[in-house]
Formats: sequence, structure tokens, C-alpha cells
Amino acid sequence: MEKISYLMKPDVHRYIDKEAMMINQALLANQRALYKLYVNLIESGLSMEMSDRLQWKYKEDEMKVIERDRIIQKFTDYVGKDWGLEFTPNQTLFNEEQKSLNDTRIEILESLGNMIPPTFSKVTVIQKHTLIKILNEKIGEYIMININRVI
Repeated sequence: MEKISYLMKPDVHRYIDKEAMMINQALLANQRALYKLYVNLIESGLSMEMSDRLQWKYKEDEMKVIERDRIIQKFTDYVGKDWGLEFTPNQTLFNEEQKSLNDTRIEILESLGNMIPPTFSKVTVIQKHTLIKILNEKIGEYIMININRVI
């Protein structure tokens, strides 16, 4: 360019430097824009992942609540069923003591049915379970005594 130009050498060098600087600035600006686009892409990906994670956590918590309510309802229905219907009034083997033991057992089972998880402890449930086992054994003994009377 120095040989064919009508300008002096320093002016040509200045012109070349000026053009080179403009090209470098354009390249740097493009590089900054590219990095900014890349950062925006990463941020949008992270925000989408966070949104998906929060939605997943919400659904998971919702499923846990539904499952807990289902288990509590199933337990309440089981314990709350009418235990007295299994015994017909015309059965003569039950005497008054057997009926009182059975009523006590029904009261314990109903109290278990009225419990909800945050308001009772494991010790309370174990105690009630032990009481029910003892009452069941006593009722079984009375039934065996009455069966032996019949035989």
C-alpha cells in the first residue's frame, strides 16, 4: 500500500493502524457480545432448572400430604369401625364381665382412632397396645371357660 498510495508513508501507517484498531475493537465487541449471550443462556438454563426443581418439590410435598392423609384416614376407618356388631345379642356365652372387658377394649380402640400423629407419642401407643393384648387374653380366657362349661 505504501508503493501505490499517493499519501506519505507515515499517513499510510496511521491509516493502517486506525483500520486495524477498528477491526480489533469490532472483534472485542463481538467477543463481549458472545460472552454476554453465553451468560444469558446459562442463566436462563439455571432459572428453568430451578423452576423445574421447585415444581418437582411442590408436587412431591403434595404427594406426601395425600399419602399421609390416606394412611390416617385408613387407620381412622379401621379403628373407628363398629366393633360391637361382631357380637349378636342372643349369644349366651358372654356374661357381664366379658361384656365390660369388651367395652373397655372398644373404648381403647376408639381412643386410638381419635388420635392424630402430632398429638401422641410412641409410648402412649405401646401402652394402649399392651392394654389391648391383656384385655384380649382375658376375653380369650373367659371364652375358654364358657366353652368348657358347655362341653
